[in-house]
Amino acid sequence: MNYHPEGMQMWDAWYWAEGSEVHAFHLQRLRPGSKRSEAESDGIGHAVSSDLVNWQERPVALLPGLPGDRDDMGLFTGCTHGANGRHYMFYTMRGSRDNGRVQSIGAAVSDDGDLNVWTKYSENPVIVPDKQLYASPDNPALYGTVDCRDLCIVNSPDGKGYYGFFAARVPSEEMPLGAVIACCYSEDLLHWKQLPPAFQAKRFAIVEVPEVFFLEGRWYMLMLCNNEYGSRDIFPAEPRLTMGTVYAVADRPEGPYRLQDDYILMASETYNGISCRTVMFKGERMVLYTSIDRSAPFDSASPCMGVLSTPKRLAVQNGRLRMLYSTLIEAQKRERILHIGTPEYIGRLPYETPGLWPVKDGAITGSAGTAWARYMFEAKSRAFIYTCSINIRQGVGAGLVFKAAPNGYGGCVFMLNAEKQEVQFLRLPNLFILDSRSFEIEFNRTYSIRVVSKEQYLEMYVDDELILQCVHYASRDGYLGLITDRAEVRFKDPEAYMLDCPLDD
Repeated sequence: MNYHPEGMQMWDAWYWAEGSEVHAFHLQRLRPGSKRSEAESDGIGHAVSSDLVNWQERPVALLPGLPGDRDDMGLFTGCTHGANGRHYMFYTMRGSRDNGRVQSIGAAVSDDGDLNVWTKYSENPVIVPDKQLYASPDNPALYGTVDCRDLCIVNSPDGKGYYGFFAARVPSEEMPLGAVIACCYSEDLLHWKQLPPAFQAKRFAIVEVPEVFFLEGRWYMLMLCNNEYGSRDIFPAEPRLTMGTVYAVADRPEGPYRLQDDYILMASETYNGISCRTVMFKGERMVLYTSIDRSAPFDSASPCMGVLSTPKRLAVQNGRLRMLYSTLIEAQKRERILHIGTPEYIGRLPYETPGLWPVKDGAITGSAGTAWARYMFEAKSRAFIYTCSINIRQGVGAGLVFKAAPNGYGGCVFMLNAEKQEVQFLRLPNLFILDSRSFEIEFNRTYSIRVVSKEQYLEMYVDDELILQCVHYASRDGYLGLITDRAEVRFKDPEAYMLDCPLDD
């Protein structure tokens, strides 16, 4: 789980299903102390899985060109597509002659059924921005920049060709006004006609890593955006969020794609998941992303490339595109570790309010009027799936405690806050907010909440919808429990299982 190649961090990844296997191709960087080569670090990695959870590394698929070539710098994101018994890999070309500022899209071809051997197309690049439509080498954007990267491809609905989408730019005085997702069309995957932009919002300084697919009667486009390049107010409904994946919808594959009222698919207050790409697997559209690590094993360290997430299902719920819990991970479940009994006084603080916790018919009712209070189990784990149904009858909020320290000074909380109408990830004991999302919470309604911990990689769900995902080092191990915050709450069917997950010490 949370795959990365030996000695490497990974980032943008894309997928191709072939037979019973799914191939992942991805960007990568050397981990500290790695014995891998710099050339491999700048190349495109390759891994294979039969379940989207456990991956086996294959040899590096593609390396940068020779010094002076248009692709002699680290290769950037693309896609893989198959047609007529042949496979094509598209990648972003960058060269040292212009310090990587002028991008274009190249292709490589494989006639190897295992997709291990790739040969670069002799007439690369296959896509250079059309100066009539986009910022181009003849008419670059600010700072001499030519964006032309992250190609993704879908089959035309008429079965006669292919639509491609890539991050590009139109000339503009301010960067958010010029960021677009360009559209192009090909009948053979090597010769492309460029079309007007498929998406332009005039809000994001950069939109990149596009992914396009058809789902439940409409075309969807996913894109990564953040505040890093000068954007502001990219999520007006949740201004604390600074980065995430958004989606837009169209009636035709070539667009135009429009943002919905609620256009966030995945977002965070800090630098967390990036690069959502999808694959059809056993009849469902699954999405994976990159979980961002930190440069040192503590939360305040600088973000760096990371690991591949576990899969999530994509579905439309009440007109909104959502990432949902996938049971594929449950093949990694081991023994059940949580049993209801007398609350344990594990990790109590000297003045902590104990609260009232009567147990009846498998349900626990927790209440505290002026403080938060915990019900702690003997169970502890570093890698687990922890679920419980929560019904807040009155008050502020309630949630799950996990990785709580035995001395009381440490641990995490995943809370439904009815007062703030938020889902929150908090640190014990001061309940400092580490991340949050707006969420409508009703009294006397039962919510199913779930925490998946794979070491420091955390996923938090409400009614099977992924709400928060992050990396958290501060609490690596500890006890599970329940928490009520100035509320009366009914907790039903708490359950936790250990996960078979290699421990990263």
